[in-house]
Amino acid sequence: MSNKNSNFSDKVKDRLDIVEVVSEYVNLNKTGKNYQGLCPFHQEKTPSFTVNPDNQFYYCFGCGKGGDIFNFIMEIENITFYESLKLLAKKANMEIPSQKGYSKEYNKKREKIFQVHQLAAKFFNYLLLNKQIGNEAFKYLSKRGYTEKDIERYYLGYAPDSWHSLYNFLSKRDYEDQTLKESGLIGHKNGNYYDKFRDRIMFPIFNSQGEVIAFGGRRLNDEDSNSPKYYNSPETLIFHKSKNLYGINWAKKGFRERNSAVIMEGYTDVITAHKYGLNNAVASLGTALTSEQAKILKRYVDTVYIAFDPDFAGEQATLKGLDIFKKEDLTVRVIELPEKADPDDYIKEKGLEAFEKLMQSSYNLIEFKIRMIINEKENYNINQRINRSKKVLKVLSEIDDPIEQDVYLNKTADILNIDKNAMKEALDSFNQKNKQENDDKNRIKEKDSKKELKKLNHQDLLLKTLIDNPDRIEKAKNEIRSNYFKGIYRKAFNLILEKGFNILKMNIEHEIEDQELADYFMILTVKERQEVSEEKFKALIELMKDEYKKRAKNDLYHKLQNVELKKSKLDNLLRDYHEIIKI
Repeated sequence: MSNKNSNFSDKVKDRLDIVEVVSEYVNLNKTGKNYQGLCPFHQEKTPSFTVNPDNQFYYCFGCGKGGDIFNFIMEIENITFYESLKLLAKKANMEIPSQKGYSKEYNKKREKIFQVHQLAAKFFNYLLLNKQIGNEAFKYLSKRGYTEKDIERYYLGYAPDSWHSLYNFLSKRDYEDQTLKESGLIGHKNGNYYDKFRDRIMFPIFNSQGEVIAFGGRRLNDEDSNSPKYYNSPETLIFHKSKNLYGINWAKKGFRERNSAVIMEGYTDVITAHKYGLNNAVASLGTALTSEQAKILKRYVDTVYIAFDPDFAGEQATLKGLDIFKKEDLTVRVIELPEKADPDDYIKEKGLEAFEKLMQSSYNLIEFKIRMIINEKENYNINQRINRSKKVLKVLSEIDDPIEQDVYLNKTADILNIDKNAMKEALDSFNQKNKQENDDKNRIKEKDSKKELKKLNHQDLLLKTLIDNPDRIEKAKNEIRSNYFKGIYRKAFNLILEKGFNILKMNIEHEIEDQELADYFMILTVKERQEVSEEKFKALIELMKDEYKKRAKNDLYHKLQNVELKKSKLDNLLRDYHEIIKI
């Protein structure tokens, strides 16, 4: 990293407050001089995520993740350092210097792929609005209720029925073939490069910062059975579908306003939802719901509504995804759409108010799972009743509240015409059978936080004082030797002496290779600033000296017990003794 850009990142840090930036993702509460909240990087019920405003540093005592404002944005947005610098510079209203000499090869490659996607989106959008080339695609969208204004707002486009249009457009702008291939937009076969998206309506997929990272393309000619109806970008350096949600760039404001998200299936579902005012809608990009997507949503909301096609919602993969969302402490509710209806058509036909009524009457996750197993209108035979009752018992065992459990048990018993007491006994038996497994799960606690310094000993306190007050490092350097410390303390002291006044500018995660030392330094840095007077500071130094003298004298005494010591060794020990006395 060049000094020019290194200085710029320092200026960005000086302009921003880590508490304000982190508060956009985590609900922080002030505790003493620090702030605490539930960690966004792992599941927990008791806050162990701490932000220190004095040192502009964060650390989680549960999972061990920590760092400065750049580390936080890189981790939570899943982006590189250069991308985090761009994001934070924009937040600070600062213009980022040229990237020349700044990022490594990997970052340069990512940046070029970002540029390719941005250019491709402009290319497709221009062609769609060009009445000669994109006329059929434009008419198709018009029939679906989308206006020219919608096309511009959502940056919709058209990939022409050509093998080389996009390739030629990008090649003329000096992008290398390898870059175009790695972008996922251009294919390569038998020595020839070709456009992967042809004769398709193009839906750009944006990241949370509003940058184009991928595309979804809908086949324009429905009679063409040789190609899939929808074709999506492959995974690339900038796109991982399990870690993204379509529409998140538009939905972030709605997330905060409503404290909820609505997950839909398709691109047009999301666009129509936003067009009609449902500003918290996103789509899952055709994947089963993932833990990464759950973590993304948990940063913004507490409740997630699922608006999938009934058949798709009932699929095992989807149910598994809903459980993942629940494990991330999200409240999950499932919207029941009419048969063969999707949010796009329903909202267009019935309006937003009607859809919001479906949201109000949505089912919680337990209700939905039970409804997928039993239907009140069905008449089941004996075997069906037995099999379905066993499946429901598994669902009921997930309920912690005994009253809620009892309500669902009674309702199930009525529907399946099974004695309620028998159902209760079967549930107790089921719970007992799985008790050991549940006990084991309950014993799994947050990652052991033995590293946490609940009470600072005098060595911790001295080192913490030097970190918080770099102007005292020189005095410590003159008064204390590194061998006064042992183990991790000695490593930390040497590092503090090495860094000097730059100690708080250090990127702990990337500059300290020793993981034990990095963890210890993160904890020291995030701890509240300790008010240590000049007198107390001197006393700490004297205490270190006294401890060392005591330890050194004891070592000498044991060595002198060796009657076979040679004169030269004895002379060395005597010199050591005189050195100790001078301390």
